[in-house]
Amino acid sequence: MIRRMFDWLFPRCCYICRTEISPDAMFCAKCFSELVFIDSPICSRCGKLLPTPNSLEEYQICVDCSVNDKIHFDAGRALLLYNDLSRRIIFQIKKRADIGATRTCVRMLVIRFGPIVGNADLIIPVPSHWTQNLIRGYNPPSIIANELSKLLGIQVDNSLKRIRKTESQSNKTIAERIENVNSAFSYQGRLTGQRILLVDDVRTTGATLNECARILKLTGASFITCITIATTSIKDTKI
Repeated sequence: MIRRMFDWLFPRCCYICRTEISPDAMFCAKCFSELVFIDSPICSRCGKLLPTPNSLEEYQICVDCSVNDKIHFDAGRALLLYNDLSRRIIFQIKKRADIGATRTCVRMLVIRFGPIVGNADLIIPVPSHWTQNLIRGYNPPSIIANELSKLLGIQVDNSLKRIRKTESQSNKTIAERIENVNSAFSYQGRLTGQRILLVDDVRTTGATLNECARILKLTGASFITCITIATTSIKDTKI
């Protein structure tokens, strides 16, 4: 009775278009059908959609990964293509700490990439600087990491720290993004032989994730999989 009254007073709305939906749904049928889920063919290294797949090759590498000899993570996977629709979901997670949106996306991530994410030893969120956490009150990747931990039964490790406040990565070239996050992170401890799930909300060029992975590899991590809710397409990468 109380639940029905609550649903009547506060009807659930689609996370994307805000249309009223049933209490057990997260998206309206129209928006859900228009979301672009990352599916094959993808780069076996970074996980981005391949624009021109070669169906004869089982393991396909995108141009960016094939020419980059400084990639420190071992695999990357994302649930959604980052576009106008998925941006609104990320907004709910990043700006409003929406547990419902986070939980829904994480469940779909686990269903989609269960064998890949389920064999990790630790989940490590990409950290924000402490000043940003103080202002916002939370770290968005940590919210995602905590939900992954509940589903997978894998411990979250918050020992990775952002020791230098960095500028926003928006509107920066790849080179500028790499320089911006260079030596911005540290990890106290050892991860010898550990398999890590490195978690962020969105992957664009991957500069931040790659720098975090570099630090974790220095502490002994054996395999690092980068997991994000969304990722840009290869053609959106800004040179």
